[in-house]
Amino acid sequence: MAFADVSIDNFPWTAYAHGYFLVLGAPVINPARAPGEINGAFFRNNVHYLQGDFALQHGMSGGPVTMGNRVIGVSTAVAWGPSVIISLHTLHMTLMFWCGLNDGDPTIDEMLEMLAAGAA
Repeated sequence: MAFADVSIDNFPWTAYAHGYFLVLGAPVINPARAPGEINGAFFRNNVHYLQGDFALQHGMSGGPVTMGNRVIGVSTAVAWGPSVIISLHTLHMTLMFWCGLNDGDPTIDEMLEMLAAGAA
């Protein structure tokens, strides 16, 4: 799968949250794919979030959120209401910081390769 930032307008979008969750009372971890909609976006404390409506299970935080064959964000929380997803804009800026980059426009894939190779 490829990373793809998306326009933050023209809501809603159909998307899928992916992850693993524990089956209560059993030593089993199940994969999950939760369909839902992205229906908004907001900034809080310099972090860009997407807001959605997904039936996420406890433990699915950190999993990718996809639209088509593209990763558009990372699921973070459900607080008895809307799902909160970190956008790729925030992921890109975080990776720039981790890689020690102040300029240029490397892709997320390029920065992940830098980090994996120990170049950052």
